[in-house]
Amino acid sequence: MIAVMTAVLVVSGGWHADAGFCQGAMKVIAALYVFFIHGVLWPLIILVCWRAFTDAASPYPLMVALVLVNLVYMFVHGLILDFWIEHMPLEIYHLPKWILKDLRISYYPNFPMKHKLEEAALRAAAERRASKLRAQMGLAADAAQKHVGQDVEA
Repeated sequence: MIAVMTAVLVVSGGWHADAGFCQGAMKVIAALYVFFIHGVLWPLIILVCWRAFTDAASPYPLMVALVLVNLVYMFVHGLILDFWIEHMPLEIYHLPKWILKDLRISYYPNFPMKHKLEEAALRAAAERRASKLRAQMGLAADAAQKHVGQDVEA
């Protein structure tokens, strides 16, 4: 699910898409993602755990298993967020503010890396990614030529 969600986020920031389309797509995708996690996935996990807890002869092995699974989840979740921030800072910067707040809250397991989601650090990373994308598309050279052309005319 995380791989598919990452692919959808990358695709929605398409190469020739205008800013309005990208903002609308990111809002819809983010809302669907949050609905799926909080409205479908977590209730199912809670129901499975509750069922296993009530059916168990002793609840202690289940509690140990839940703690271990939660630790692994927090570690993997931190790796995924770190990957997203490292490779898609521009897309993350333009997410709705409530999604950024949710990401900042969910980044608690990796407190030493939490600085990457601060406004200034995320903005700087987004600007670097934007300049890299402009260079890949040849827009940096076009902008420089237009600027030089305007200086000559002036």
